[in-house]
Amino acid sequence: MKRFMLLSLLTLTSMSVVSNDDFHIPGVLYSSSDSSTLAIHNLSKEEITIDIYGENFTLANGSGLSFDCESQSYVEIQIKNKIHDYFEVSCPSKVTFSDKFKLVD
Repeated sequence: MKRFMLLSLLTLTSMSVVSNDDFHIPGVLYSSSDSSTLAIHNLSKEEITIDIYGENFTLANGSGLSFDCESQSYVEIQIKNKIHDYFEVSCPSKVTFSDKFKLVD
């Protein structure tokens, strides 16, 4: 079974995302989740490529993915094409690239 599943279009009303004080990447929001997966949503105007443990995923505007946490407590996410932007989140949780996120500062 595949570990990743591309999700359909997302809407803001279906998410309850709150900003986390530990995040210092403008436009990236984080919240804990009761789900068994890490959910990543792209609500920005950018097409974003992220790296999770050496696998690249490209998220178009309005799309997302689900990562099966299996036995992992934390997951490192690297934002490609953005120097030094990577972060670690608890698994499970929700990460959202909001409309304020920009690849170029």
